[in-house]
Amino acid sequence: MPLKIRQAVKSDFEKIHELTAYCYGLDPAAYRERFARKWQLTFQENYLVELDRHVVANARLIPYEQNIRGVWKKMGGVGMVVSEPSTRRKGHVRKLMVYLLEKMAAENYAISCLYPFKDTFYSAFNYTNITANQFIKFNPKFLKRWENLPKGYSLKRFSHSEGFVFLKSLYEKAMAKIHGGVKRGENQWATQNFPNSLSYVVCFNPNGVAEGILRAIPQGFSKGFDWAETGQLEIKDFFSLTPKAKQALLHFLYLHTDQIIEALLPINPQESELYPWLHDYYLTTIKTTNIWQARIINIQLSLENLPVPCEGETIIRVRDPLLPANDASYLLVSKNRKLTVQQTEGQKADFEFSIEGLTALLYGILSPAELEAFGWLKILTVQKTPLLTTWFPRVSPFMSEEF
Repeated sequence: MPLKIRQAVKSDFEKIHELTAYCYGLDPAAYRERFARKWQLTFQENYLVELDRHVVANARLIPYEQNIRGVWKKMGGVGMVVSEPSTRRKGHVRKLMVYLLEKMAAENYAISCLYPFKDTFYSAFNYTNITANQFIKFNPKFLKRWENLPKGYSLKRFSHSEGFVFLKSLYEKAMAKIHGGVKRGENQWATQNFPNSLSYVVCFNPNGVAEGILRAIPQGFSKGFDWAETGQLEIKDFFSLTPKAKQALLHFLYLHTDQIIEALLPINPQESELYPWLHDYYLTTIKTTNIWQARIINIQLSLENLPVPCEGETIIRVRDPLLPANDASYLLVSKNRKLTVQQTEGQKADFEFSIEGLTALLYGILSPAELEAFGWLKILTVQKTPLLTTWFPRVSPFMSEEF
């Protein structure tokens, strides 16, 4: 039989679970209950490759919205890519990725993101390295400056069943302010809503309104006790809507001084560094986890309505070898400090972009001069470069969503 790509159905659970567990080094029995519960909600997001009625590859396409410079854009998150080891290096995942790109284009996705096992594999599909998620490791005693709560503020620690509603509300408010932040749909929230051992710590302002939340789990106790490992506190989420809420959550961490030696806190590069908030410190460590990559799926949808600080117009020519609809010239015009985008023909372009270069510019990770060094941009009208730089200033995106 020829190779076939199709959307998964519920009855595909066993074969996908076994293959996923093998490819990610998981114990299939230990993860079965959790995976089965998630599969009931997400099976329709999976697309598998069959060869002779055997599943040889699978990937999940998750519908999200992503905050791009303050505007929500339809984003396709590609995750849980797996491949049968006995049939690898035959192009099955490559065919699946092209299928997903074409599907996203047909369904009017603006952009797509993924976490790569190796960046060069997905760069073949024109995905661009964006940034890496980072965490700072420090001793809570360095937070002595915040030994007191802000006046009128309070903290309360909840279990998952009590705290999940606060997480959902505060997460959505935080993402609205974060370039690169991802909005979860109800289906994604449902997959997050399962019992766990995390503590949900919520900070309330003087009016009793929740302004911040963290989720954390402690391990060990202090240092030097032979009956316990060194005390560590891993913070999974940390979202504060105001500086005083951040102060209150840091106060909660400080109260662990006698219990915890190392706290691991996620870093949002768009917020102030943690170092000014520390006091009497001598050493911290930055831990980096997997990078994430992005790709523009639809140029017009990805750039339309972006806020820009000044009026002007320019013409760009974009090359996209995998999605021919993108391969065209575009007139970009600022009207009322928002971009309008339309395809144009027969006019001289000011800039020539590869799709990788335009993606990097959109996300704010490289300047025009740097894009030129990458070979992703040709500057044809030098006088227009300041306009491009002003419209797309450098900014560090933050992706808190894991998929």
